[in-house]
Amino acid sequence: MMNQLIEKIISPYKSIIGKDYLAYKNHVHRISFLTLKLKRKVEKDDIEKIAIAAGHHDIGIWTAKTFDYLEPSIKTAKKYLTENNLEKWTDEISLIIDMHHKRSVYKGKYSDNVESFRRADFIDITRGKKDFGVYSEVLKKNYENYPMLGFRSLILKKS
Repeated sequence: MMNQLIEKIISPYKSIIGKDYLAYKNHVHRISFLTLKLKRKVEKDDIEKIAIAAGHHDIGIWTAKTFDYLEPSIKTAKKYLTENNLEKWTDEISLIIDMHHKRSVYKGKYSDNVESFRRADFIDITRGKKDFGVYSEVLKKNYENYPMLGFRSLILKKS
């Protein structure tokens, strides 16, 4: 289910993302998987919420052509939520996206999803140097399933 949902969310941006598409798509898959691994408890709608947040969390890099992309990314997520009658998740998904680069632990509302996502993105962008307790075998398999394809250097170049 998650893989199909991720495809549905990011495929409309394929032409905008261009040559970076597969690297971004793999990043989205990796952090979605890691977020679910890091959560204390996976609730009923968490898979869908995480896929939506992951698909949109960095999209503003390409849609707004800026590295100041959090607000543009939140905007595209809100548009998706509205188009799919999921406005009830707007606050939570907006927080997940807005806090995903926070340098300290997030302890506010929706903390399990927000903090798990923040940690998953950190694990991925550092290629597991900080693993937050995720076993190295799990990380290795995640990178085998969804290779980096230069995503780290792509982000460094964009910044």
